[in-house]
Amino acid sequence: MDTRDLKAGQQAAVERMLNLNSPVLASGQWSEQWKVLIYDGAGRDIISPLLNVAQLRRNGVTLHMLLDSDREPIPDVPAVYFCRPTPENVKRIAKDCTDKLYASVHLNFISKLERRLMEDLARLVIEGGQVQSIAKVVDQHLDFVSLEPRLFSLNQKNSYAAYNGSSVSETSVTDTMRTISHGLFSVLATLGSVPMIRAPPNGPSEMVARQLCELVSQALKSGGAFSEAGSAMTSRPLVVIIDRALDLATPLQHTCTYQALVDDVLEYRMNRVTIDDPSAGGRKTYDLEVEHDVFWKKNAPRPFPEAIDDNSSELTRIKELEKEVKSKIAAGGGDVQAAAEAPISAESGTQELLATVDSLPQLLERKKKLESHTNILQAAMKAIAARELPVLFEAETTDRADQKGKLVKLLGPDGKGTLQDKLRLLAVVSLRGGEAGDLEAEIAKAATSPEEQAELEKGLEGIKHLRQMQGFNKQTPVTTNAASTSAGRGIGSWMQSKTAGILGQVQSFLAQSDDSYVTRVIENLCEFKAGSEDESFLTLDPKRKDPLVRVDPTPGSSGGSNSRSAPPREVLVFVVGGGCYAEYQHVQEYSKKHPERQITYGCTELVNGRGFLKQLSSLKDT
Repeated sequence: MDTRDLKAGQQAAVERMLNLNSPVLASGQWSEQWKVLIYDGAGRDIISPLLNVAQLRRNGVTLHMLLDSDREPIPDVPAVYFCRPTPENVKRIAKDCTDKLYASVHLNFISKLERRLMEDLARLVIEGGQVQSIAKVVDQHLDFVSLEPRLFSLNQKNSYAAYNGSSVSETSVTDTMRTISHGLFSVLATLGSVPMIRAPPNGPSEMVARQLCELVSQALKSGGAFSEAGSAMTSRPLVVIIDRALDLATPLQHTCTYQALVDDVLEYRMNRVTIDDPSAGGRKTYDLEVEHDVFWKKNAPRPFPEAIDDNSSELTRIKELEKEVKSKIAAGGGDVQAAAEAPISAESGTQELLATVDSLPQLLERKKKLESHTNILQAAMKAIAARELPVLFEAETTDRADQKGKLVKLLGPDGKGTLQDKLRLLAVVSLRGGEAGDLEAEIAKAATSPEEQAELEKGLEGIKHLRQMQGFNKQTPVTTNAASTSAGRGIGSWMQSKTAGILGQVQSFLAQSDDSYVTRVIENLCEFKAGSEDESFLTLDPKRKDPLVRVDPTPGSSGGSNSRSAPPREVLVFVVGGGCYAEYQHVQEYSKKHPERQITYGCTELVNGRGFLKQLSSLKDT
């Protein structure tokens, strides 16, 4: 396993759990012990991106059911439980034991089972007379969702509002930060690495950083989660914890990349997208995973029009290759071996065709994947055109003095975007320092129904919060001059889509730049730049008795844990208050330009523009 692949590490841990905490099975090997898997909603969300039904079956799981569902007894097989340690879950587990649903029970808690709940569980099981049914109790420390090898979320809903709501108590904020730090601890325990921790002083980032540092220090002293890792990596990684309030624009901005647009305009969750499919007479769900979908891995971070073109050219190539392979097989009398010895046309390429004859099923599977992306692209295109998203994206990323007239038109009743789109545009313009008074009057004209007027009022309250936070932070990290990664494809230019079934003119988006607040912070910290966050951010070392490190800012200084001579090669950047796919793709692009630096991106939750605007609009009521 690549020690830098967080998703692979979590999958290995889950497979160990499914094999009753025995070593992971070798590739192609099947478990000899059949069992049932019982999980709560959190456990399901963790496992869903890691293992499909076939992989669960290979690990001996014959049935998988929700903990709170009605379940029939299966007394001759063991049960593996995977759930959060909550009072409700503990009571249900004890009831299952009392009712003798399974031969034995292997309890695996997503995070640490506190002593009080452990005692409650023991008492309830003793009262039911079924102590012997519990085979094992394990704290798995897997309280995060791995979506890609270098992307994870703590899956904590409304995470920004949880500590910014007007009625949120100090105790509630402390509890929220503790939950976040425990989730981050799970990530580090899975990687088996003891990091250096950097965070801006004061606020939620410092709270999380200090609590995380304390958790790692305690684990080191007890020989727990990090006992097997001297470290798993050749050098200590750097964990950077950032508050969402330091860059409020990025999750609100409209974007241009395939993955970010799918998240914005379609139903996309846990690596699955659901779209309306008239041909199927309803709705259809597609899996989108970079590990198993070559097209998605290549095009998810690319501008949407480039994904359209690539889908068209790849589908045409695959269809032509399929036709020739089938023709070649038919020429051999339907015999694959005879087909492999038949003459091959020069156009298709000898080596490619020979390799494909014996793998026609894989070719057809690739074609099926491409056709699924055609359907997804069509669904996204429909929403993009209806809402004029390219025009909104251009308005948000262009800072010109003569733009006010255009903004008035986009925000008014003649603008095609939804009211949420218009509020997002107004929010970004406000953060950029634009005069919003007249623009608010225009957007008010677009809210015609009582429901829209109520939504507008809440949205404007959210924008007011943005201005207040920007005043506190005294910075505007809005990128207005994104550099194009596609020569000759500036915003406003038009291109002809060649994708089968998607004809007509499609506005070309300007490619996203890798210059964002998060990537600038990473650059400054890794390069030890003077006068930057490297001098203002706190540095914490869990291995030290006094974890606060006074870093010597002198370049090349050496000695002790405050040495500045070795820039970190592994970076984990984490955003408290929610992240987004656009920000993740900024980090991806930055990492490609700095191959010496491997970067993992995480956040309390992944939100799109609509979701983040909804949180901002609800702060007054939270």
